[in-house]
Amino acid sequence: MGHPKSNTLHIPPHILQFIFRFSLILSIFLWRYGSFSRWFIVTLICVATDPSKNANKLYKAFMAWPEYDIREYVPPSEWIMKPFMTPLNFLFPLKAEGVENIPADGRYIMVGNHQNMIMDTCSFFTFVYWSTGKWVRPMTDRAHYTIPFFKHYIQYVGGFAGTPENCEKMMEAGKPLLVYPGGASEVFKDERIAPYTLMWSDRAGFAKLAAKHNYTIIPFASVGFEDVMKIWFSIPAYWLFMLLGDKRGKSEYAKFKAAQVGSPVSSPTSEFSKGYIPSPVPDSRIPVYAPWTFMPQSNYIVFGQPIDTTSFDASNKESVFDLRDVTRHAVQGCIDRAKEMQAADPERFTNVLAGIIGEKPDGKKGKNKEE
Repeated sequence: MGHPKSNTLHIPPHILQFIFRFSLILSIFLWRYGSFSRWFIVTLICVATDPSKNANKLYKAFMAWPEYDIREYVPPSEWIMKPFMTPLNFLFPLKAEGVENIPADGRYIMVGNHQNMIMDTCSFFTFVYWSTGKWVRPMTDRAHYTIPFFKHYIQYVGGFAGTPENCEKMMEAGKPLLVYPGGASEVFKDERIAPYTLMWSDRAGFAKLAAKHNYTIIPFASVGFEDVMKIWFSIPAYWLFMLLGDKRGKSEYAKFKAAQVGSPVSSPTSEFSKGYIPSPVPDSRIPVYAPWTFMPQSNYIVFGQPIDTTSFDASNKESVFDLRDVTRHAVQGCIDRAKEMQAADPERFTNVLAGIIGEKPDGKKGKNKEE
């Protein structure tokens, strides 16, 4: 009885070895004398045919570095933060309200909206740190930890993979936390979605953990960065998730195909979903911005009243979703207030030229020693 034929292409090891050695030599030559595109293609062939899989081993070792306890974190030095944040704060001045609502003990979780393309995070972290002395630790998407260097940047600013196990560990240690329930859905808001729209879908994990550990919830909102540039066009997000090896790539592709035929938006993902609000669009897309519309302006942050979680039961789904809905309502209120601050601010837009030459808003030059 014969063996069934396999559709997999089998290349003899000695042929692979020859291709690997030849492409390695050619890659070195092209690095010096060829174009980048040719060097890149040949290098990919070299990596794919490496019999020892050294590139894969090196990638895994690099992504596993550095190994450390997520509870032990030291914020970046002032010598690094201030030179980096000075131009950012000049272009996008941060104006806040409700800072007094942040508890001093550090046992809280900040819950808010995520602006497009994570443009709001750096200024938010440093503002809270300089205002309270506490560096909030953001729960981050697992997809970040598949991208070299970006994964290390996330760790450098205190981020950690937002798994239930990691969150339990951080709450048991009493660390101040930050979560954006909208996650990638809010980061990838495209031209079909109104700015600052909350897209929490069915997510309530933060509420369950906060109720379980009696963590105070601080609702907040950030408004400003989504008005800095206009969206030019958008592209389907499924290819990015597939490129990163994320399982959401398959589901996003299915949503994309369904959207082509006018399929309705997705339904709740859990057995019980009180207060579920579906996504306003059936699929996710990555916005591409028009750089010529760049308009530096202020960013407005509003911290709402603390939400006591002691009266909510983490073991009861209805109670958990109640807490989620209370928090979402509070965050929406913060968004509305931040929009009011933005609309009423006569100095909303940054006059870059005036800032460089030292001109005041009234048209006068900067301070003179003789004044």
